[in-house]
Amino acid sequence: MTKVAGNRNPMTYHLFRQVRVTVLSVALLAIGLSDGVSAEGLSRRGIVSIDINKITDVLSSNGDSTVIPKRCVLHLPAGLENKIARKPNQKYAKFSEFYRKNQTWIFKMEITMAEARGDTLINIEKLNRATKLGKVVLAVHNGHPIAVRTPMKPANDAQIVEIRK
Repeated sequence: MTKVAGNRNPMTYHLFRQVRVTVLSVALLAIGLSDGVSAEGLSRRGIVSIDINKITDVLSSNGDSTVIPKRCVLHLPAGLENKIARKPNQKYAKFSEFYRKNQTWIFKMEITMAEARGDTLINIEKLNRATKLGKVVLAVHNGHPIAVRTPMKPANDAQIVEIRK
């Protein structure tokens, strides 16, 4: 087995790199940078570098970790705060594999792109039902974690959902 960048397992290194680029692309698209992570697109907007730790969270459990965008966690129940890793494990997994192993404490709440962009409010009844499960509630679009913007002002007198920052 070849070594990559010191003593890292090459599979872990390439998986983390793939996840990092995917999360970065999704995060940049969510904040309106439509040309993704190309160096030209970033430099045109005055972005020299992006700290991946500022735009992602790491979920960790039983020695596995996965990367999700910040503002993806809609509800974090008391007692499960330790699932958001301060110091991630060395072993990274794709979100789909991580979810399959940890679905006892994770609930994926499907949202629309309009809700993710903050154009429309998240259905509060749906979120309330999800929070009663006692699981970490993640915003997903087509099964993949997505960052959620909080709308600046509600339509009519609708209640704004406070997104974990």
